[in-house]
Formats: sequence, structure tokens, C-alpha cells
Amino acid sequence: YTFLLSVDPNPDPTTDTTREFQLTATLVDAVNGIISFAPSTGEANLLEPGTYFHDIEQVDGASAIRTIAKGTYIIGPQITQ
Repeated sequence: YTFLLSVDPNPDPTTDTTREFQLTATLVDAVNGIISFAPSTGEANLLEPGTYFHDIEQVDGASAIRTIAKGTYIIGPQITQ
């Protein structure tokens, strides 16, 4: 499987044209099914502080897509200068 996390300012986008970025998961622990998403500094800096929305999709070997999670993605203001 491949897992993709997409971040968008819209809770239910109808196209990918408003998507801020999309990340591919890194497998952390196959036995326990743990994956990780880590935006680069450049990707994270693209977003103004605020609330965005994300979904995580699972893509199988036949390219079938299943949304397995949805929620908010909060970018806070920079604290460390």
C-alpha cells in the first residue's frame, strides 16, 4: 500500500487545484501498522497560520483509493525566532 496525506483549505474540495501539498507516508513500523508524514520546512512554510483540512488515502496495488482518515491540520504561528 501507499498512503497519501493531502492538506487543503477546504474541508471537502472537489478538485486538487486548492490543495496546499500532498505527502507520501514513510513506513515506521510494519508489524504495528505505523506510518509517518513529515512536511519539509519549505512545505510547512508555504502555509499561513490557520486551520486547514487533511485526508489520508490508502492506495492499493490495483490503484484503488480508500480514504481512511479526515480531520483538521492546524498551523500555529512561529514561536522561536
